[in-house]
Amino acid sequence: MTLTIDVKPELEARLQQEANRAGLDVPGFIQTMLSEKLGSHSETSAGQLSIQEAQLMQQINRGLAESEWQQYHTLSVARRDARLSDAGQQELIALTDRLERLNAERMSALIELALLRKTSVQTLAHELGVDLTARYV
Repeated sequence: MTLTIDVKPELEARLQQEANRAGLDVPGFIQTMLSEKLGSHSETSAGQLSIQEAQLMQQINRGLAESEWQQYHTLSVARRDARLSDAGQQELIALTDRLERLNAERMSALIELALLRKTSVQTLAHELGVDLTARYV
């Protein structure tokens, strides 16, 4: 069924904002929201993710920006070659701390999504292409 509704600009902006946060387009977000409100199961019949699953996937996929990775690798090489300045050392520590926080959040979200889908973390990681053994140093 196709349904057309008119919404006020404020509501449209709010829908767009919430859809972005959930990692969905507006129609997908509205469909998911309605399914959840009406008591559907966690995954819609069209194979779309629920809001909770979309938020977990967003956390799983969050990482450093490309420029941050480049800086991280540059600083790591400088450290390995014993030519890292004190300022560089502090920047490398800050990037490493951020990376570790992101990885901890990623693993937490992966565990939560595995529980939600009633599967193992290893199985879910394999399905999503997440390398649980990856090292970043």
